[in-house]
Amino acid sequence: MEFILRVGIPIYESLLCFAYSGLGEKLLEHFPEVVVEEEWFEIGEYSRLENFLQSEETDAEIRKTMLRQIRSKQIAHGPTLRFSMPSSDEGIPISGTFNRWGLTFMRPSQFAKHDRTRILEFLASLGHGTIEEYSGE
Repeated sequence: MEFILRVGIPIYESLLCFAYSGLGEKLLEHFPEVVVEEEWFEIGEYSRLENFLQSEETDAEIRKTMLRQIRSKQIAHGPTLRFSMPSSDEGIPISGTFNRWGLTFMRPSQFAKHDRTRILEFLASLGHGTIEEYSGE
């Protein structure tokens, strides 16, 4: 089970979005312990699909269409960056992602009370989007 705290802006229902670089700066200001991965999530996602389609010997036209569709989605969402940070209870670390449509914190076990409070305060401080808290599989 994954426990999630996030702020999001509906992608097709708003003229507003986050500047993902500014969002990253705010994240690092508020959580100096955060480590942001260098590579955009989309690079790996595209490569995995491309490799899968080649290994399955998919028809060339279908392969081209599927790769174009994922590329269109990636352009709409913008770069997605992953990050991680230690938890205050010194248990399982917290991971997350951010892009122009939102910022998500995830943990496979419940957030420590201190972490949950810090994260929710940070998400509220952004002043945009809808804050959500849920668990899912």
